[in-house]
Amino acid sequence: MLNGARKRMRLVQKSNRISKFLINKIYDNVSEEADLYLPFNGWDGLIASLHEKLLMLDKNYLIDSIGISNGKLTFEITTHQELDVVVSAMYHYIHRAEYESTKKCIRCGKPGFLNVKNGEILTFCKGCG
Repeated sequence: MLNGARKRMRLVQKSNRISKFLINKIYDNVSEEADLYLPFNGWDGLIASLHEKLLMLDKNYLIDSIGISNGKLTFEITTHQELDVVVSAMYHYIHRAEYESTKKCIRCGKPGFLNVKNGEILTFCKGCG
């Protein structure tokens, strides 16, 4: 338990504002060198759902990166699955979540659309944009 608590604390310290909810969901599958950046928690449910789907295919997959690029979620993993069909399914789920993020407000999780704000592209709903 202590090792898990230490790992979680390191993850909290090195992650850039990833919510505690999300850290509690994913920390067993986060690589030691992971790059994690989400400035808001509106995509937490989307990422947690993706994580559950990936766990069904490979309980030992590792999250290498969670972030944002051009207003959409980026999610990078390492898997040691040897079955092409399993790896293909994992990347299908990842690409689907990345696409869904372009239609979900990054701040609150409600339906949203891409916006340019302070030179950065992000997905916001009308209320948060």
